[in-house]
Amino acid sequence: MSTLASARAVLSDAVDRDQLDDAFAQGTWRLINVIEAGPGHPAQLIFARDAHHHVHVVDDQQLGLTYLAAQGEDGQEAIAELSDSLPCYSSASARADLANATPPARARALGALVLLEPEAPDLESMIIEALRDPSVTLRVAGLTAAAYAPRPVFRDHVTALRDADPEPKLREAAERVIAALPQP
Repeated sequence: MSTLASARAVLSDAVDRDQLDDAFAQGTWRLINVIEAGPGHPAQLIFARDAHHHVHVVDDQQLGLTYLAAQGEDGQEAIAELSDSLPCYSSASARADLANATPPARARALGALVLLEPEAPDLESMIIEALRDPSVTLRVAGLTAAAYAPRPVFRDHVTALRDADPEPKLREAAERVIAALPQP
């Protein structure tokens, strides 16, 4: 769903607005726009250092995550600078949580990996595993991840969920995800 950035960092749940403001002020960033959440797009704060350097703070309710996103050649540098001031969720911690944590933490980890490692070779198997999980929370996370990383390989798994899941809302969500998945 989101192709906003060439560089991202997923913020810890503990980050609050004051910490965000402090981190951006430290780096001489200024808030230039606030985008309210709406159909098809999450809420965002957009900070700029100058006309060529922008960082979006995206509050993505579908993933249940807030992340920093920056475009351009210097995007990775901006994200690294801000990550030094803000606690962030790493790929390593996401992978550890996906393997060992409770369903809500595993769902968050899957969302983080979709953002941080969208081309990871094992991402497909992680999403498929989530789609098959007994936990409703993880099946929802699997559907969301499949929507963020749409690949033809998910079509059969999402179709199976749509056709047989005991939760009507998940079956409805699966129908929407299927419509967005590329054909094999």
